[in-house]
Amino acid sequence: MPVSDNLIYALRDPRTDDVCYVGKSTSGIARAKSHFTHSHNLRVQDWVRELRSENLEPEIDILEECDSWHLLLAKEKFWIEHFLNVGTKLLNDIHAGRIQEKQIALNNIEAALEKKIEEYLRRIYCYIFYVLKLFLNTIELYASEI
Repeated sequence: MPVSDNLIYALRDPRTDDVCYVGKSTSGIARAKSHFTHSHNLRVQDWVRELRSENLEPEIDILEECDSWHLLLAKEKFWIEHFLNVGTKLLNDIHAGRIQEKQIALNNIEAALEKKIEEYLRRIYCYIFYVLKLFLNTIELYASEI
């Protein structure tokens, strides 16, 4: 039984024992089981429908548990590449790997932008504080002259 909800899983064909799909989950085994009723991947849907017509379901293998969901994209890509390199014919949308790489790049850009924004906000706050202090000093100076 998995300890973490952050998983990399494989769906295996019970007739041939071949891995047919590799996926990631932040909701434990529930994500893998969701393919049994509906999958975003039409090829997986067709495959599951074929299995169901024979009163079968895909077998679920936990390939890896991840401490953090941040690792899931890279780990999923690793496992997809692993199975492709050993000649496994996966039902995964292979272009998804490229999309995921772009998503990781976008996430990195977003993090860098957030850091820059925080830096600029700190500078603005310091400037506002400086101007406010000057203003208060000016008021005190005029008040002392009255």
